[in-house]
Amino acid sequence: MEMTGKYGICCCLLGGLLLGCVLGAAEIPQAAVPFTEKPPKIDGVLDEREWKASCVLKQITPLGSRKGDGIATEFYLKYDRDHLYVAAVCSDPSGGGPEAYPRPWNDAFFDNDDTVQVVLGVADPEIAVRGKVNVGGYEGALDNEFTAADFYYTYSVNAVNAQQRQFNEAPQEKPLFRSAVSPFSDGRWVVEMAIPFSGCGLDPAVNRKVFANFFRHRAPVMYGWHLPAFGGYNPMPLGEISFLPPGRAGSRENAPAAAEKQAIRKACRAFIGYGPLDGGILGVAEIDGEFGELTGVLEVDGFPAIREKLEFNGMFDHDSNPLATRQAIVKCELPEGDQPERRAKFSVRDASGKVVAEIERQCAAAKMPEWLNTDAGREYVDEKIPRPWTKPRIAGNTVELLDKRIILGENAFPGAVERIGSESRILAAPPLIQVVAEGREQVFTFGELQVKPRGNQVAAETVATGGAWKLRIRNQIDFDGFMEIKFSLSGKELKKVDRLSVLLPLDRKIVKFLLPGASVQRAGELTGAGYRNRAANLWIGNQEEGLAFSFDRNPFRSEDLRRQVEVVQNEDGDFLKLNLADGAGQLREDEEIFRFFLQPTPTKPYPARPVRGWVTWQWEGWSRWHGYPDLSKIGEVRKQVRDLAAKGKKLTLYCCQGLQEDAPPMRQFRENLALQPA
Repeated sequence: MEMTGKYGICCCLLGGLLLGCVLGAAEIPQAAVPFTEKPPKIDGVLDEREWKASCVLKQITPLGSRKGDGIATEFYLKYDRDHLYVAAVCSDPSGGGPEAYPRPWNDAFFDNDDTVQVVLGVADPEIAVRGKVNVGGYEGALDNEFTAADFYYTYSVNAVNAQQRQFNEAPQEKPLFRSAVSPFSDGRWVVEMAIPFSGCGLDPAVNRKVFANFFRHRAPVMYGWHLPAFGGYNPMPLGEISFLPPGRAGSRENAPAAAEKQAIRKACRAFIGYGPLDGGILGVAEIDGEFGELTGVLEVDGFPAIREKLEFNGMFDHDSNPLATRQAIVKCELPEGDQPERRAKFSVRDASGKVVAEIERQCAAAKMPEWLNTDAGREYVDEKIPRPWTKPRIAGNTVELLDKRIILGENAFPGAVERIGSESRILAAPPLIQVVAEGREQVFTFGELQVKPRGNQVAAETVATGGAWKLRIRNQIDFDGFMEIKFSLSGKELKKVDRLSVLLPLDRKIVKFLLPGASVQRAGELTGAGYRNRAANLWIGNQEEGLAFSFDRNPFRSEDLRRQVEVVQNEDGDFLKLNLADGAGQLREDEEIFRFFLQPTPTKPYPARPVRGWVTWQWEGWSRWHGYPDLSKIGEVRKQVRDLAAKGKKLTLYCCQGLQEDAPPMRQFRENLALQPA
């Protein structure tokens, strides 16, 4: 599996700087930078006389968009024989100003602050043909060209003038450039930079054109001059700048067109879903706007018509963020076994009986696969536990697992996780649920904690009351320590709640590294500045152990996206803070339910010897179809196993959880098995 840095690496030719773009249709921006005999003073004060006749970049837009969102950023560029001079003018109409923290040169989370970045790079002229990222399984990891520059430097300055220089995304100890930052004033702040060409191997007399990009981070939004995609296995996106001879004027861009605010159009759409494996035909209604009471009528050959009042629920995007569209479903249950061809019709009617949406579909005959409804693996649901794990044992408020003990607090949350042989407890104290209404924090009194076995799991439950409100909390613990935490807050006038947070005090011994999201390229050391961003899965830990937080359906109602999830590091302790609601009116019902997951790591004892020393990995390419357990390859796999066994090694086949759509089992049962597009 080939991969370089956070964004992948490298594709294009330097000869004439023929720029390749992974998205094909995305236009590569170009700009012309003028020469100056009088370099600007790097003091953070944008003197219009000093920056007169600069190249001006205004097409700085949010990730994945070419339209502005009201947050304007302008870059001014000049150069002389020794330096590229850059000024970034960053508007902030909110009036709150930038947020940034002192960070050392090796900090991985400059982009978590209000930060400006300049990227400069060239291609290696010795490379004529370049490869692709083609491992699959992740966004940008299949048939994706490497970035255009083989060698590039990234210069970062945050709003408190902390600096970082990276070479191919590896931090360098010495910044080797000068910068200054202005205070926030008149709705903007300014960064000025002097980047020496000698520090990045460029000579404007030789490298008349170079790859470049200009970014602004305003968490959780990233802006860029050319930003069709970013992060993970996506290549570093790059435009092109030219160094003009003396006497030539620099290029100037117009501000980007503003993104049009999409008014919610009243609309109703009908679909029919067919899942022969599940034994169901679904009538699906989706609405935007308000329709009043709607009724769904599902007619399927061989069955009585099903007429139901439609109960609409919220929908979510692939990042688990709520959408304005709502959905309701009517289901016709099919008998088990092979299915004949059937005609289905689904209509949505308003209170007067008028049809507002309608669709028909022929549902193809389907022969069930031989593995359907077999008993293989079923005993592991609630009877057996895979080795080496063991069945959880209960001792009072403690759940004992194979390699650790989870000690529960009165609120059913884990108060500590004690792993055999470890000095840390992962959590410093039981987490707290903080409810603030009309400026006052509500005090809850907890009842008895009930800890009982439930199949292969342990369920811990409790109830707490505070005034007119009630908390119900359940923590369901698996044999590997995975915890599904679900709690409800109920009572009248929940709309008065100003803030609802879960505060997890962390054992300081584990607060060393952070992995936000799912891509390991984002992992980095925590240096004291903490972390704050939009809700996403994350892991906090040290070299030996840690704690993962995740969710499937987004439990966050809070509107301050920058602080939905916070890692707080201060003298009082280190905390993971989940800000589920941050304003009155965000909790609307008489009962609101929240669910998320916690997983202490590792989930089992470390092996006696490192796995990488005796295991050989075979990646996705071993199968004819991505993610498919390809039985036709058994002969090849058997030979690999024998050859490796002779060397004292074992074979591990890497199978993606996703299944390529043209794999044999996918074709007939696509709607049962298809992953939602990312």
